Amino acid sequence: MKRLIISMAALIALSFIACTGDESDGDELGITQPCTVEPCDPIVNDPNPVVTDPLPASKMHRMGFVFLQTLTTTTHVSNIDFPRYTVLTLFSLVPQADGSLTTTFFDQRTEEVNLLKSSAAANNVALWVSIGGAGLSDGFEGIIGNASAEQNFINNILAFVALHGFSGVDLDWEYPKTQAQSDAFAIFLANLKAALPAGVSLSIDAPTFVHTYLNHGASIPP
Repeated sequence: MKRLIISMAALIALSFIACTGDESDGDELGITQPCTVEPCDPIVNDPNPVVTDPLPASKMHRMGFVFLQTLTTTTHVSNIDFPRYTVLTLFSLVPQADGSLTTTFFDQRTEEVNLLKSSAAANNVALWVSIGGAGLSDGFEGIIGNASAEQNFINNILAFVALHGFSGVDLDWEYPKTQAQSDAFAIFLANLKAALPAGVSLSIDAPTFVHTYLNHGASIPP
């Protein structure tokens, strides 16, 4: 699978933690893990782990995802082990087909988000925001490939990042269904990256394995 690198950070997103540092629990960047289940799926569990283009630690992050839907008390924030991470990403804003953003989850957590911001700053942890996700991605289909909606989407992302001081944006489209959508998404990502202020990172969430895309109807080139 071809890779599009859109920021200096290499991110492997797991359900809550993306382990990309030298303290990872075995899921170090560029290493496929040995088979751990039987029968062994040669795609999911590589019986012969190989190192594939590892990056230096300076270009890696140890990332945690904070689910806004369940961030219901300041105690949840206090329980986060901030020194464990270099980046915390708030999940998630919801894209709409016209390029607008639904920020309901964020708006309902003002006290918790403010504590998260101050705690992250005190621990030198960057704060990013995620857009989309499983069950929250329908808007991408209306946006990508529509010049007006794409520009509106970019403008809304820039405004939200500037207003709240985020240092990164994570786009989680699950999933492009056609090769044309994938190609248009790549072009959009380049345009968004060019529009973001200096120092604001951009990442995408993508499945590790080709067959995940195929299961959702995408056409993947050889």
